[in-house]
Amino acid sequence: MPPLDTIQIPLTLNAAQVNYVLKLLSAAPYAEVADLIASIRTQGDPVMTAAAAESLPSSEKPHSETIVA
Repeated sequence: MPPLDTIQIPLTLNAAQVNYVLKLLSAAPYAEVADLIASIRTQGDPVMTAAAAESLPSSEKPHSETIVA
């Protein structure tokens, strides 16, 4: 079996579950969980940014411009 730190396990959690995991991690010494917290943030930030953008009224959504020649 390969080393455990080389095996990727994709998890599907909702935002409330992620917040709960982060709350539990906050009880541990930061130096021991910093990499895990960073990994959660790296994976979660794009998802939360997209969810926030979808919840904006259409008048506040960023516009993409299409230039036709």
